[in-house]
Amino acid sequence: MKIACLQFNPRIGKVQDNIQKADKILEDALGIEDVQDKVDVLVLPELAFTGYVFDSKASIRPYLEPTSSGITAQWAQSTSRRLRCYTIVGYPELAADYQTPSETPRRPQASDPFSEIPIEIDDDEEDNIQRYSFNACVVSSPDGEVVMNYRKTFLYSTDEQWASEGTSFGTLTFTFPTRTPSSDQSATTPLIKSVKVALGICMDLNPYRFAAPFTAYEFANHIVSSGAQLAIVPMAWETKEWIPPAQLKKTPEVRHNSTIKYWSMRLEPLFGYNDERNQVGDEDDEEDGPAADTPVDTEDEDESWVKLMKAKGASSAVKEQDKIIVMLCNRSGMENGTLFVGSSCIKTIRKKDETRVGSLEKLEALGMAEERLLIAEVEI
Repeated sequence: MKIACLQFNPRIGKVQDNIQKADKILEDALGIEDVQDKVDVLVLPELAFTGYVFDSKASIRPYLEPTSSGITAQWAQSTSRRLRCYTIVGYPELAADYQTPSETPRRPQASDPFSEIPIEIDDDEEDNIQRYSFNACVVSSPDGEVVMNYRKTFLYSTDEQWASEGTSFGTLTFTFPTRTPSSDQSATTPLIKSVKVALGICMDLNPYRFAAPFTAYEFANHIVSSGAQLAIVPMAWETKEWIPPAQLKKTPEVRHNSTIKYWSMRLEPLFGYNDERNQVGDEDDEEDGPAADTPVDTEDEDESWVKLMKAKGASSAVKEQDKIIVMLCNRSGMENGTLFVGSSCIKTIRKKDETRVGSLEKLEALGMAEERLLIAEVEI
């Protein structure tokens, strides 16, 4: 399989411009002709084409899209058909069952009981739209069919300004043709390979509202208990630290390694930690969360300490996977004073022996300020 994260810096509210930028990045990486079979899974960031830092329902309302049928979903479907791949991209959803309030009832007047003067709507009534608004991502198949609309389950403070929580983390199955025949089939007979996928969005990787214990590992446990072989997480992951724009422009390929390490910490049910290393979950980690105020690491770190283990509470009926691939697709850039750390990465985690002790077999990652397609070839 060839899987890809498209990292870029969208401009808030510039939907068409952002779509054109994403198309240009794909064109530069894959070409214009004969693009099929170059990518099997394509992931874009959270709220990829609208931007992320909306501070109210009013500011994001013009960009809300109908469930699985707005401009983002249409782009995903078109791109899937053109590349013959699964496409996952984030967008702000207005649920299909939302109905615009009907004409406001008339307010009876003493002189005219049938007056058409409208009844004033209070703020609570106007805010009702938030019940139908979600931070979502759409999944399109290689045939261009929408196979899932996932709603972010754990909201970050920025999302809480306008969105409602989803009900559960996502699970679905991707199917791919393969040319590896069984003993009773000819080499020309296409077979179907099924890959179980776990799906979350950004804050889903953290403890619920940062109120749950750091060691709850809700999403990581979902990956294991669902039997997923591939985990996909579109992101808009930020940092509170100040990094001079000139530094980012000069060295866009430098990774934010403290964030990459934090993501690994949040996947402990997959990785685990050696006894001689400090356990995660101290107060600073819990408090800082997705905007950890830590210095930039400019050199790659040794992650050989990572090991694979079965999640606590995982269903015994679920087959333990020999290998798990995790795709974390983040955005880059600065938006309304918020700096996003990029560093999109693809982690390959392999089981070592019967004790489920394993290691991070492979890590491929982009830099903080890069805008390009990260493609990794993996075997599941």
